[in-house]
Parts: sequence; structure tokens; C-alpha cells
Amino acid sequence: MRLPVTRAVAPVRAALVALLSGIGLLAGACGQDASSSASTSTGTADGVAGEVTVSAAASLKEAFTAIAEGFETANPDAEVTINLGSSGDLATQIRSGAPADVAAFAAESDMRSLDDDGLLDGGYEIFATNQMVYWSYSEPQAD
Repeated sequence: MRLPVTRAVAPVRAALVALLSGIGLLAGACGQDASSSASTSTGTADGVAGEVTVSAAASLKEAFTAIAEGFETANPDAEVTINLGSSGDLATQIRSGAPADVAAFAAESDMRSLDDDGLLDGGYEIFATNQMVYWSYSEPQAD
């Protein structure tokens, strides 16, 4: 069984397209104007400045923390806030008006629902999948 991980990003400014793909997730949020986001960001000669709010599935904590740290290092005038939770809870928060420049969910159904409601700027795409694996250990038997 493959479980999709989806993301939604706002339109990206041309200058941000060249960023690495992981950092590009956050850069997408920085490319929108203030009227389309609760956070505000601008491009500068030295990179991106402003705030970026990321709503991500709790299972993505380590990956998105590393991406955010790299993004902030590359863009010292940018600040990334990560909101972690279940896909369903995050979708409910976004429906209720919570700020989110980038959304990355483990449940495609929640992302599709937000897209169907017109709450995603630019739609969504699956950017990773995983597969459930069962693992067990047993002590070796003495001969």
C-alpha cells in the first residue's frame, strides 16, 4: 500500500525557481503577494525576506525542519514557522483561516478536499510516497 505525501504551494517568482527542490517548497510560499497570504515575503538582491508559514504532517517534522533551517541559512532575512499536525487537523485549521503558505499532507484526500474547496493556490501534487513495511525480530534458537 503506497501512501501519498502531497504539497500545495503558491506561485513562485522567477528568481526562486532556481533554488534546490527541498528549499523550493518554502520558496514557493515566498513568491506570492501579501494579498494572497497571511504571511508576507519579498525577494531581495540577497535572497528572500519575510515570513513563511508551513503546515506539514507530523511525520514530516525532521525533513521540514532541515529544509527550513537550510532555507533560513540561505535567506537570513526569512523566517520559517512550521505548524505540525495530522493532515485532517491541518486541513481544518486552513479551512478556519489559519495562515499557511505551504501545505504538505500525508493524506491526499485532505489535500484534494482543500483543492476542491478552492483553498489551494495552484493546486497540489504528490511529491513523495511511502510503503508500509512489517518488521519483527526473534531471538536465534540454540542448536
